[in-house]
Amino acid sequence: MDHSRLITDLYKGLKKRPEVRAIIPMGYVPGYPVLAVKNDQLVAVVPFLRYKATGKVDQTIVFPIRYVMEYSIPEMQPVKFNDLSFSEEFADIDFDKGVGFFRHDAVKHLDRSAYAALRARVLAGFDMIAESLIDDKECADGAEAAFVKDLQMAVEPSLLVFYKALDNDFYRKYLK
Repeated sequence: MDHSRLITDLYKGLKKRPEVRAIIPMGYVPGYPVLAVKNDQLVAVVPFLRYKATGKVDQTIVFPIRYVMEYSIPEMQPVKFNDLSFSEEFADIDFDKGVGFFRHDAVKHLDRSAYAALRARVLAGFDMIAESLIDDKECADGAEAAFVKDLQMAVEPSLLVFYKALDNDFYRKYLK
């Protein structure tokens, strides 16, 4: 079975998936996923958050990650949904209050096409990591380091605390 575009295809098709359309409110978009192994099963933990345009350059408001869908990989079956506003761990978070602005400093220098290229590289990196975990093989030399660099550049700094809470192992390995 070809595992080369698992995460990219999942990510690009999320808005059309029936469970997302039924559960995730309009206006929420997927953030970068987290890959985790749970009970010897690879899952993609997909956070959903919203943005609010202000009309000012680099001042789009980033809101906290609120919803999370988990998918078994490679089957792409939804296995879990969570609304973080009901979680004790996030009791002090005001999900209606912005936590940062897009575009953050690491990506301000990128134009639209360069940012799209960064996103494509990040998703391809997720594909590579997923494939290496499924096939139990090492990533090509330097490929994982390039993925880490791109992911750290792409993820909104104001969301890092949420990524850490979603999966501390993933956070330590790829985002810290």
